Order: sequence, then structure tokens, then C-alpha cells
Amino acid sequence: MDLCEKKLDRAEKLIGGLGGEKDRWNSAAISLNVTYNNLTGDVLIASGSVAYLGAFTSAFRADQTAAWVDEVRRRNEYSGLQQHVKKL
Repeated sequence: MDLCEKKLDRAEKLIGGLGGEKDRWNSAAISLNVTYNNLTGDVLIASGSVAYLGAFTSAFRADQTAAWVDEVRRRNEYSGLQQHVKKL
């Protein structure tokens, strides 16, 4: 009987611990979905920055990147870089 009670106690602890994991996994899935949707626009802007903006001043690079982000948004592409560009 004692062994059965210990197993039941351990099972309850395991199930309780896994309940929090479900919430964490749901949150991670939502975050990954947003990241995945932003991937195309982010890669487009990043590759343009590497290819074209290296020789210019940081102020010009920030302005040009902001303009590219606006253009990507205007064309209904997604980009997570908008929040980072505003910090520059």
C-alpha cells in the first residue's frame, strides 16, 4: 500500500510539473510563428544592409534601413526589424 501511495504522489507531481510545460510550449509556439512570419522580410533587409550599406555612415544606414522596413511593410511583407530600427 505504501508503494502505491508513493507512486501516486510521484505521478501527481509529474502531472503538475507538465502542466506548466504545456503553457511554456504554447508560448514558444506562438513566438516561433511570429518569428517565422517575419523571416522573409528580415532576411531581405539584412541582406540589403550587408550588400549595400557597409560604406556609409551609421546615420545614413539607419535612415536607409528604416526606409526599407517601411517599404517591406507597404508591400505587405512582414519584418520584425521595425522595432529594432526605431531604437537606432
